[in-house]
Amino acid sequence: CFPNPTADSFHVQFQVPERGDLVVDLHDANGERVYHETITGFKGNYERTLDMSDRADGTYFLVITQNGKAQARKLVKQ
Repeated sequence: CFPNPTADSFHVQFQVPERGDLVVDLHDANGERVYHETITGFKGNYERTLDMSDRADGTYFLVITQNGKAQARKLVKQ
């Protein structure tokens, strides 16, 4: 995820080596989900740009879940 911190958008990119249902969520510091995407049977290179220009400055948490495993990253908008 880059740039981090950012003023307007985050570029999210990662490789998914195993096929499975992929869930990408972005939550604000209060736990409210501000972005959600589900892709069934995904395998390969995931790449998105998340526009944050209309969101308040603060800390956000990107949570990526697939096949019962989850990874989280802290992102900062300033």
